[in-house]
Amino acid sequence: MKIFLSNFRNIKEKKLDLKKTPLFIYGANGSGKTSILEAIYFLSTSKSFRHHQKNNLVNFKNDSAFLEFKKKKQILRIKINKIGKNQYYLNNKIIPRYKSINHVLAEVFWWGDFKLAYGGPEERRRFLNLLCLQVEPVYLQYLLLYSKILKERKFALVKKDHNLLDIWDKKISVVAEKLYIIRKKTLRLINQNLPKTLKKLRPKFKEPEVLYKGFFLNKEEFIKKLKANRQFDLLDFKTHFGPHRDDLKFCWHNSEKSSNLDSGKRIDLKNFSQGEVKSFLLGLKLNFLFNLTEKEKYFLIDDCFAEIDNEVILNLIKISQKKKIKLILTHQSKPKINLGQKELMKLL
Repeated sequence: MKIFLSNFRNIKEKKLDLKKTPLFIYGANGSGKTSILEAIYFLSTSKSFRHHQKNNLVNFKNDSAFLEFKKKKQILRIKINKIGKNQYYLNNKIIPRYKSINHVLAEVFWWGDFKLAYGGPEERRRFLNLLCLQVEPVYLQYLLLYSKILKERKFALVKKDHNLLDIWDKKISVVAEKLYIIRKKTLRLINQNLPKTLKKLRPKFKEPEVLYKGFFLNKEEFIKKLKANRQFDLLDFKTHFGPHRDDLKFCWHNSEKSSNLDSGKRIDLKNFSQGEVKSFLLGLKLNFLFNLTEKEKYFLIDDCFAEIDNEVILNLIKISQKKKIKLILTHQSKPKINLGQKELMKLL
């Protein structure tokens, strides 16, 4: 796969051939290392893994940025506009946004992932939503529609219009059911073979699992739940139940005695060390890529040696090569450990 970046963040123009991996990109802060990973991820999901406004993706001297990848006879091009909607092209034909997703599969590991363990529910929901896009691109359409209906329902709550609430409850229940179906499928893919994958990176802890803190309901069950909560919703004009309120819990089975944790209990990830959190999230994302459909897959690791110890990096390279996942890593300086056969690219 070849990618092209133009006016994307601080990169004026850059062409990359991603055929040979693992690819190690190194250079000083601000040289564009993370921006390259962000561009690859954007080409996969139509979203950034960072929380910035889309205007920040475009070089401040320009009105638009361009991203493009070429794979065999397929060309995907995205025009990111500071003003107005972005534009998506496949082989020079305009396509809707959700149809631009997943022509190439990519997952990223970066420092912001610590928010999944230590941050609030909104961080974990965003993480889950991004994974759901990788499973079913049409999830984006459902998610946008759900948010729109949620705003309409709030208007009905403010007016205390029960007839209007009945209408919006029926509409939102249909979309919520579709979101739940894809979320349930995604949770299966997250957990499938997770213990086996994590054991290869860090065998100390057993029985890793991602739990869904919410309910997978059909539309009839969802409507019933909304009606039961309606009086509560009317108090502060909010919908207190639904996919927009659910959460995830990352767990390990603690197999060793320690001063602050009981042996043999399932413990939330936030109670473990930063090194253990890194290994869990790294293994989780890698395992998720394993379980996706057979497409070209990329695992992107930003500032790798600052976030992961050398032994885990070497294990990661072995696993990715065995599973035919293309690995791209960044760091501030040239690697000082033997990474095997690798491609090096220095950014100035």
